[in-house]
Amino acid sequence: MHVCSQAQFHPAIRVVIADACPVIRTGLITTIEAEPSMQVIATVTQHQDLLPQLRVTAVDVLVMHLIGLDDAPIAFLREIKQAHPHVGVVVLAPTVDVVPELLAAGALACLSYTEPDEQLRLAIRAAKARQRFLSPLAQEYVDRCANLTVSHRLVPRELQILKYMTQGMRVREIASHLDLCDDTIQNYITRIRNKTGWSSRTQMVSWYLTMYGNGSTRNAPHIHS
Repeated sequence: MHVCSQAQFHPAIRVVIADACPVIRTGLITTIEAEPSMQVIATVTQHQDLLPQLRVTAVDVLVMHLIGLDDAPIAFLREIKQAHPHVGVVVLAPTVDVVPELLAAGALACLSYTEPDEQLRLAIRAAKARQRFLSPLAQEYVDRCANLTVSHRLVPRELQILKYMTQGMRVREIASHLDLCDDTIQNYITRIRNKTGWSSRTQMVSWYLTMYGNGSTRNAPHIHS
């Protein structure tokens, strides 16, 4: 009698890597394929090639490295999840301070690339199972952000005001749009400056564009008033 192997019952997790750096890409392949139940089936080096690759590849998990891949990672991640909601996304970030935004945009797993190899394999398994996974560093950061005493996190209203600033709106226009007084908007802007250390409108807009794209409604975070 023929006995089916375990691999036949559990086909390998099909992984696509999106990373612009050859050295890191090679390391990711080695780390992932050290696990027999995982297989890297494609790699992408340019962000404009990723969506076309996903359209023609039967993939379970996408591993994205943010460095060098795209100038607006949050907006890009939202676009990926909208086009391919079935793909579990694992994000490797240089720091964990964008993890809350990445999770909100659709990432299932987040970790810093400074963490042990096994964390990446655990993240891939979780993403394949459609379960959320945070590495120890990412979890510790999210836990701190959940604490209301963390002063440097921007709240939804502050992000909303930054969105309108990115669109070129001035204090009076933002106030009119949100049905608030000018002084209230200015207080929010002052609070943003105090939290972040930014001293100019240019710095605020630059950060928002880096994280969320062009400031349009499509790319902006969903805000509850």
